[in-house]
Amino acid sequence: VVTEMNPNVVVISVLAILSIILIGLLLVTLIVLRRKHLQMARECGAGTFVNFASLERDGKLPYNWSKNGLKKRKLTNPVQLDDFDGYIKDMAKDSDYKFSLQFEELKLIGLDIPHFAADLPMNRCKNRYTNILPYDFSRVRLVSMNEEEGLDYINANYIPGYNSPQEYIATQGPLPETRNDFWKMVLQQKSQIIVMLTQCNEKRRVKCDHYWPFTEEPIAYGDITVEMLSEEEHTDWVYRNFRISYADEVQDVMHFNYTAWPDHGVPTTNAAESILQFVQMVRQQSTKSRGPMIIHCSAGVGRTGTFIALDRLLQHIRDHEFVDILGLVSDMRSYRMSMVQTEVWYFILLYFRMNPIKEILYSLWETISKALLKTRYTTSTGLPASTEPVISS
Repeated sequence: VVTEMNPNVVVISVLAILSIILIGLLLVTLIVLRRKHLQMARECGAGTFVNFASLERDGKLPYNWSKNGLKKRKLTNPVQLDDFDGYIKDMAKDSDYKFSLQFEELKLIGLDIPHFAADLPMNRCKNRYTNILPYDFSRVRLVSMNEEEGLDYINANYIPGYNSPQEYIATQGPLPETRNDFWKMVLQQKSQIIVMLTQCNEKRRVKCDHYWPFTEEPIAYGDITVEMLSEEEHTDWVYRNFRISYADEVQDVMHFNYTAWPDHGVPTTNAAESILQFVQMVRQQSTKSRGPMIIHCSAGVGRTGTFIALDRLLQHIRDHEFVDILGLVSDMRSYRMSMVQTEVWYFILLYFRMNPIKEILYSLWETISKALLKTRYTTSTGLPASTEPVISS
């Protein structure tokens, strides 16, 4: 007996089979594209995502990319110098609760500022970290004879200072792929001071490329030749003098490399004094630079932001009877994302801010330090942050 099959059943069966095949092809395509993306990131050296948390973990902090509650307003909280002691004590109550509230506000700064150039496919491999990207409006643009898209890109932003709207350039630690661009930026910006706030390797992790010659033998970085004229080692920093040349153009560059930036917790009083001394030493030499000072660490936001903030504050207090650290950090974050990267470093700024004004008892600093060390941070998923460092800014 031959049973005739219902045409509707045949159609449904065929459609079901085709749907399964299409879904399978889609999944395979997604897997292949994902693997290619990861491979490209690995080849470019830009597959690292900064998962912000505490200083003990090299300066990671939850980074909220939500578009809800974006703030374009300028954050500000000026405090008279005579009232600063009381202000610090009040903010430090209840495990530094008010400090934490201020920093939560700061995390919203800049979320609505575009960084399209950094997201271009040809530029992704030039970023050391995938979520530390320069804003378009303030990014440094390299000059090139070739107008090909992407050749003007470097992960760097102009940061205003006390004396000039482009007093600093905050940038990431150069990658092997970007060291030539770094020296091109130094020459084109006529920068004669480079401040390096990291070591090339920390905790068995690469934080920055060794972008200068190991010896006095000149090295060519693209079209630019770099010669190390001298190198002086001090307890907490190394001073180098470079001569860079391109065609008939010659420029001397001072290189200040601070090598003792504390990795864990907060600085001791000795470390705090050392960092302040270093900042002041660089400031004394700044008049010799025709262009912006170039400041970098690993990501170019944590230690870099702290250094710039300290330098601006120390100049500010010479002429004013008030301080506005919230306003200062807010202003810097409107030019480069995540400047002064963690809560801990924001607190440290407040301590540094007090020390030059009057002789504060070290016991107060120790009290704040102990409170900070109790702080625990979480990742953007809400889970406790890993103790494995991701970056050391």
